[in-house]
Amino acid sequence: MLASLALVLFSAADPHAQYPLLHIGAKLNCSADGPCTKDDGADGNGKDYPFALTEADATALGAFSLIHMSPRRAAEVEKVHVVSKSPIVKYVESVPVCGGSGGQVTPYVVSCNDTHNFETGGYRKDARVYFAGNLTKGITEKATQLHLCLGVPFCCKRYATPLEPSTQKHGNYSTYTGKAYVTFLRIHNELMKIEATDTYPNPDPKLAALGAQCQRLTVVRGLDGSTPRAAEAGAAVLAPVMVKPVTWGTGPEASGHLPYQAEYSSEYAWASLANFTVDAVVQLGYDGAWFDSYSPNVNKDGADGGGLKVAVWNVAEGRPYTPREAMDSQKARLQKVWTYTKQQLGRYPTIWANNFEAWAPATKVGRHGTVTTPGDVELMVVSEGFRPFDGCSLEAWTGAAMTVEGKAAGCWAQRGNISDLMFRFTEQWASRCNTMIDAARKNLAVAAMTESAGCQSPMQTYWPAKVRTQIDLLHYASYLLTVMQKGGSGV
Repeated sequence: MLASLALVLFSAADPHAQYPLLHIGAKLNCSADGPCTKDDGADGNGKDYPFALTEADATALGAFSLIHMSPRRAAEVEKVHVVSKSPIVKYVESVPVCGGSGGQVTPYVVSCNDTHNFETGGYRKDARVYFAGNLTKGITEKATQLHLCLGVPFCCKRYATPLEPSTQKHGNYSTYTGKAYVTFLRIHNELMKIEATDTYPNPDPKLAALGAQCQRLTVVRGLDGSTPRAAEAGAAVLAPVMVKPVTWGTGPEASGHLPYQAEYSSEYAWASLANFTVDAVVQLGYDGAWFDSYSPNVNKDGADGGGLKVAVWNVAEGRPYTPREAMDSQKARLQKVWTYTKQQLGRYPTIWANNFEAWAPATKVGRHGTVTTPGDVELMVVSEGFRPFDGCSLEAWTGAAMTVEGKAAGCWAQRGNISDLMFRFTEQWASRCNTMIDAARKNLAVAAMTESAGCQSPMQTYWPAKVRTQIDLLHYASYLLTVMQKGGSGV
């Protein structure tokens, strides 16, 4: 057994079905001059014992038809390609050097040192935004102070968190090290750096009682070359969506790097993935790329300055996105990736997507009316003018989870004794099995992952044999049930 083996995957319609699919866990910590290491959970520092592929490991991988590895350690990945033989299909996960499970950092999600590059590249205009509030007074094109009252960015009378001032006082860009950052807002198509803030209760006592606040902001106009323009009272004040909650300020715990996410229809969103894919093929010898977090969403948890849920704003329409608009934007984005990569490579690369959980269309009736959500299956099926993904995965697809001492276990499950398995049948198992049945009927390539693509998968290497056997049998039996039942009617 490989020390680095995470789990075996099987595809509903793999072109080389006689070969199992292999997923290798990517939660590695690699220094510039040492081997990759993996945390044993004792202290959480990620540096407890080596986790590097040997030449023998790499040779053993030659029997597998899909190898999903992280590019964080190129030398380890290269060993696999040296011994690879046809029909091996190799993928690179779309996570840059600053990847992490807290927010799913991908090439179109900006974190770590990429924050500085995102800003200096002039891409702040491409950031996803949410409705923060409305101007209470009109402003001229030269005004440097503005007044706004914070609004409800999602629902349920939960008012937006006050906007934060920049800690970078000497320019318009966050520092590369993340010690100082630039915050900004958007009104129409103009970006403004937030220099200072003064926050006070909403003058309406009923709203103030609900926590509503207002702010007087000092700003620098025309950030990133945007054109300063007058704005009317009531104009929407927009702020960038954060991928995960931020610790503001200048103290040792401050986040520093601000985790932005690019608007689906923006240049940065498609170009980052396209260039990433080309680099994976040309520089690493991969056949393509594996895109994480591609399933379209119109709401984002932990996304305003205080970690509140927000509705993503459609700037062109002046309102929140609809699920249909988000899906269409993601489909158009994928076509741009296909077009560019073929132009650069002379052929289409292989591109998979991770975790299409919302597989089938769904209609929900809520307090704000009926909402219909397109299913992720649209991203997998050929339609007029649309080239779909070559395949996708389902993480933790049966809904099984491990427990430690009676409690749900996280990534570092070997910290204690894995006492049992916890099953969420009604939550995931039936829907995921039906997804696999539908994929098999449509002859679509869908890989069923035992656990997540992150740290939970390699942790299985350290599970007790009894627990490992239980979950392996559950997943394989579920897989057989879904793809080998001839003409089955669902689960």
